Order: sequence, then structure tokens, then C-alpha cells
Amino acid sequence: MRSACLAVCFLAPAAALAQFTVTPEPVRDRVRATADLPATQHKRNAAGSDGFGLCVYTSAWHAALWQSVGELYGFRDWMTRRPGGSYPEKFEATLAAFCQERRVPVPSYVQHTGGDDEFLSLALKTGRMACVTYCGADGPGRYGAEVVGHMVNLVHLDDATAAIVDNNFPGSWLWMSRGDFLARWRGTRPDGRPFLIRDARGRATPVGGGWAIVLLHSPPPPYTDEPPALFAQADCPGGRCPVPPTANGQWVPHSNGREWGYWVNGNRVAVAFADGRVEATDTHGNATGDPIAPPAPLPPGVGTKRAPLRVEPPAQSEAFPQGGVQGERLPTETRYWHNGEQCSKEEALSALALADDSGRWHLTVVGDAAFARTVRADIAALPAAVRERLHVQHYRPGDWQVTQFRLGPGVTLRTPARDRVGSDVGTVPVAGYSAARLKELLALDGGPAQRPRVAPAPTPSPPQPADPAPKPAAPSGNLVLLAALSTIVYLILRR
Repeated sequence: MRSACLAVCFLAPAAALAQFTVTPEPVRDRVRATADLPATQHKRNAAGSDGFGLCVYTSAWHAALWQSVGELYGFRDWMTRRPGGSYPEKFEATLAAFCQERRVPVPSYVQHTGGDDEFLSLALKTGRMACVTYCGADGPGRYGAEVVGHMVNLVHLDDATAAIVDNNFPGSWLWMSRGDFLARWRGTRPDGRPFLIRDARGRATPVGGGWAIVLLHSPPPPYTDEPPALFAQADCPGGRCPVPPTANGQWVPHSNGREWGYWVNGNRVAVAFADGRVEATDTHGNATGDPIAPPAPLPPGVGTKRAPLRVEPPAQSEAFPQGGVQGERLPTETRYWHNGEQCSKEEALSALALADDSGRWHLTVVGDAAFARTVRADIAALPAAVRERLHVQHYRPGDWQVTQFRLGPGVTLRTPARDRVGSDVGTVPVAGYSAARLKELLALDGGPAQRPRVAPAPTPSPPQPADPAPKPAAPSGNLVLLAALSTIVYLILRR
């Protein structure tokens, strides 16, 4: 019997196994994963010095790669020389010890137990990746009917769908319904019964616990337009995505960067690989493994002498490291922590920078370390109101993010992401960079440093003519009567 983290597992009902789909790319049914860390960056689970699993630390490594949190690079490998397994307090302690030994600051992060899905939805909405517990029981190709104690990466979550990257199966994505994922994260079946697993002493222990870890560093920049469509049976009806018909044929690159399809009149009739192989296809357009002569001159990037992109193989069924999540040590109540300090939900979501910051602009630096230091110093000198509207990332020219997100050398500003897609505002090249050019870039129309437009002073109203002098008031009725009586009396007295 195989197990991701513990040797003895309970079995889930077989009816629950039909809702899960494995894909070789971060796309299913035209839905692309939010945190689409490429397969070349997936890491395989390992074991600590006592043989217990390091799925928690491998998941944290994935999140660090996605968000470029350099302080965490090497953390998982450091743990291979120490006992494995983890729970919130141990993760906090080991991270603090690692950073102290490396003399680097502890990166800002939030932990949560109790299964609040609003926490996960906000993390994914802001472009971040979450590390989450996972109970397995997800059908053929993963854990079958077995319940496991494990941690993976949540890379997509919307109202209907969820997707994970499992460090026991690097190089692929597992898709499921939102409800199926939340049940396996929280460790609670739809009918309220817990997912159970046997611990090392043979006791039935709940697993899952709704434990999540989110790094608070900025997410990567958005794509400038929709990522390229995929051309595979799992992605399009009948295995054929809509490619404009061309009688002469055309090479169309696959989004994995490792293969090209040759399309004629909407059919993929051949596949070329980066190492120079060209293979025939079946009726669905999938490569068959049968070598053929190229139907046309090979596109750039095929047949070069570069080494093929390396993707780590999945762990074998009997080699899954055990005990990666210590379910018996997970709190049963809902909790939030920031860098080890317990806090309220409101503090976790707002005061700790995991508020909805998806409206921030993306400023990305591509260059060597010296150039990055110069730019960061200039950013630090900007007004706080401008800095608070920015996500800032730095990549070296050869980093995978430069190719994936189509970045050029220099400083690039992109609009806030919507569904991981934004627009280029402009780029200041390395050779022409200065603090003044940076300010000009940020102050472009609508940008984060644009000065508010001053409303024109209101036009004074023309003077109104003075009111005419009031007319003398007409005598009142009493005065008229008095005057008449006085006249009568005067006439009588004259007689």
C-alpha cells in the first residue's frame, strides 16, 4: 500500500474518485491555473534525517520560487539533515532557525488552520501561491482510495474549480471541483465525517485541518495578454484546438516551450521537439513516438545542442516519504499567525498585507544585482503613497520568469493584474536608466505616481444688479381712518 505521508491509511468511498483530472500543463477546459509555476521548476518531495517526509518544506520551496522569496532558497535541502514532518509551530521554529543560521531576515508569511476558504481565495486572487494540507483519496494516478496526510500547493481556486501541484508528482497538475478540494484541505467529508489516518501508534487521527501557509512577498508580474492556447487532447474537444486553417501548414509552439506542432487545415500532423526529434501524430494530434522526416523546415529552437528542459520524475509508489504532516499536532480550532505571532483573521487579511492588493501596479527589474540595488534604492526614495501602490520584483536576465512573462532588460511597469493579465505601460532600458526616468515611468497617464489633476478654479458669477430702492409703504387702514376723523372734528369746531 502506498502513502504520501503515513504508512497505514483509511480508504475513501470509490464514488469520490471520479472528480479528478491530471493534466501535463496548467490548463483544463480552457481554464489556466493562476499560479502557473512551470513544470521545470517543480520539486520532488524528500525525506528528513529520520525518514519522515518534507512535503511542507517542498511546498514552501514552490511558493518561494513563484514569488521569488530568496530567503527561503535552500530551506528544504537544509531540512533533509534534520527530522522531517511538520505542523505550524515546527514550521515557525525551523524557519526562524534556518534564517538565523543564514543571517537573513525571516520573510513575511501567514499561517492559518481551521479551513477558512476566504483566506485561500484572497491569496490566489492576489496572485500568490498557497501551501495547503491535502487528504488524497483522489482516484487513479494519485492516491486511489487512500487517505493521506500531506501538503501540496494550491495553484488555482475559483467558484467551481481548484488545481494543485503535488510534490510527489512534479511536472503535472491535478484538477478537481472546489468542493472536493475544500473537503480534502479541511479533512472533512461532505457528510461531516472526518478523513482519518493511522498514526505511528496505530491510532485513528483526523488529517487535513485546513492548514495553509502563504508567503506575503509580491507575486510575479502579469502576462501582457492571454498565455498561448494549448494543443492537446485534454484541452480541446476531439484533441483539436481552433488553429486558423492554412493549406501550406505552420509550426505552432506549445506553451510548455519544449515542442512544436505542425498544423495543416486545422489538424496537427507532426510534432517537433527541442532536441530535434520529429514524430507522427494520431487522429487526435498527439505524438505517437514514431520518427518521421520534418514536413517543413524546423522552427527556431528545434534541433539545437542545448540540453532538454529537465523535469523531475514523480516519486515511485513505494517511495513516498512518510509523516510529512503530523495531523495529531494540528490545532482543531481556527487560528491565524503572522511570523509566529497569533493574530485575528482581520489582522491576517488586512494588517498583514494580505488585504486585496490586486490593484497594485507591477514594477519589475531585470538586470544584475548591482542594477537591482540601484533601482531599489530609487524606489525606497519614492513617496510612501507611491510605494504602497507597487508590487516590485527583481529577476536576473536568465531567470525563467523573464521568458515566461515576456520581460525585457531594464525596469518594466505593468498595470494591475486581472486574472493574471495586465498591460505594458512602458520600460526604461538598463542603459538609459536613472531615478528621473523611473519617476517619469511611474507618472505616466493613470500610473501609480500620476499627480492628481487640479480642478480648475470655478468661474466667478457676474455681479447681480442692486435691488431697487423700496417704494414708500402705502398708509395702513388705521392711519386713513384717523386722518378722516381728525378732519371731521376740525370742521365741527370751526362752526
